[in-house]
Amino acid sequence: MLLVDALEEQTFGPGVRVINQGDKGNLFYIIKDGEAVVYEENAQGKKKVNHLFKADFFGEKALLSDEPRAATIESVTKLVCLTLQRQTFVEILGPLQDLMAREKSEAVVSQRMNKLLTRGTPSTVPAEVQIIRPSTVTGYDV
Repeated sequence: MLLVDALEEQTFGPGVRVINQGDKGNLFYIIKDGEAVVYEENAQGKKKVNHLFKADFFGEKALLSDEPRAATIESVTKLVCLTLQRQTFVEILGPLQDLMAREKSEAVVSQRMNKLLTRGTPSTVPAEVQIIRPSTVTGYDV
């Protein structure tokens, strides 16, 4: 089976909980378009621990370890994901477990979050528009 044949597309509106911490995991997600935030919840409340963008992935830990979801993922913008069922994920992507773990390591996530704090996220950075006007319009100086 080819990976491309196994992927299914799912779309979520802004503010939708895609996965809930504590739930059983059956899908792996790759973000095709949009943004999502990762929250961990405990007795003190919920804490943002990561911000995900196009080409990021999530949901792998629950599939590899057969444990409940470790965090809640919520869409920030319209979110389009490619999903993979548990069995196919383990068969095709299981051998990449070390690479996936490195991408989700504390050092990589901390670096990403620090960068976001200084630059902002694409969904919160104001748009910059440059207007270029021709020096003449139909023979008249502007």
